[in-house]
Amino acid sequence: KSLREESGAVFLSYLIYSPLSEDRMDQHMKQVVLNLAYERTEGRLSAIGLTTALIEKFPLPVVEQRSQLFFIPLTLQLANDDSKECREAITTCFGKLLKRISTEVLQSLFIYTERWSQGTDSALQRMSLHLFRIFVDEHPDFVRRAVTARKLLDRVEAFIADESGEWEVVYLAIVLADQRQEALKTQQM
Repeated sequence: KSLREESGAVFLSYLIYSPLSEDRMDQHMKQVVLNLAYERTEGRLSAIGLTTALIEKFPLPVVEQRSQLFFIPLTLQLANDDSKECREAITTCFGKLLKRISTEVLQSLFIYTERWSQGTDSALQRMSLHLFRIFVDEHPDFVRRAVTARKLLDRVEAFIADESGEWEVVYLAIVLADQRQEALKTQQM
């Protein structure tokens, strides 16, 4: 474990302090996010940790420019990882990403999530509800905006009203509605 952590720290320093071309930087970043799907849990946790460190330590313009490079693979791994520890680490990583980026970039990621929630695949719906929860937890001020709040509530209401929907999707929608209400109460105090 310590060797993985030290290797990650050295690689992070290399990425931050070495003069790399855009193409070379993209190659390295893609390799990091490819490792999110590593076979062993320990390797995935290391990749998630390195991705989190990249999001925290890279200059904001670099993070925003590559936000989709992080967002899509993290989303896929959140939906498909069977390790609770990995899913929790991914949720933390998402939270760091959402806290760092501008409202415009945040809005684009919210639109992706909204589109996924409108699909008929229950796995995509569950994943989008998990992402909506992260938006509510990490950026309640963004979710409180009238347009965003209305879109989120419309999606939650549609999930709850869908009689043919999977029980897990309905449950997650109810939890999200309750969580959103709690976040709004906390913001008003």
